[in-house]
Amino acid sequence: MRYLKPYFYDQFVCTAGDCPDTCCAGWQIVIDEDSLERYGNEKSEFGKRLRNSIDWEEECFYQNNRRCAFLNDENFCDLYKALGPDSLCDTCRLYPRHTEEYEGLRELSLSLSCPGRSEILMPVHSSGLPSPYMQETDATTMTSFRSVSAAVAESLSLSISSFIEESFSI
Repeated sequence: MRYLKPYFYDQFVCTAGDCPDTCCAGWQIVIDEDSLERYGNEKSEFGKRLRNSIDWEEECFYQNNRRCAFLNDENFCDLYKALGPDSLCDTCRLYPRHTEEYEGLRELSLSLSCPGRSEILMPVHSSGLPSPYMQETDATTMTSFRSVSAAVAESLSLSISSFIEESFSI
């Protein structure tokens, strides 16, 4: 299997409480089967709150005012604080990472909805130098102008054609 990922993929680190936004609000956080089983069997004092904060039919965390039931007033996760990083479900553990598989290729990416991901990409545009967006893990660099154009244009609220015109004085 070949792997393809943005060159900045491994640089991503969640800024947690320093983030200007939160990934724990405004969307339904779906819980994978393994995590649901762990949560259902949690024996700690926190286990009761955990089980009562899950919509077992929808397999997701309940929300309070469109915020995850575990997102506290400081924008930190009470589940993470109580049980540690290994307790997170796949959705919380992996976001903003995304994986697509096509036959012999696994493509890794980071969602544009994450401010931390956008901050990594912005220097690419402001430098004025074209940079390869994608790389194979064996260090063979592959350029995907379409991908970087779309990502930068979206983060700057430009159309792709406007971005190309600005970048290359067309």
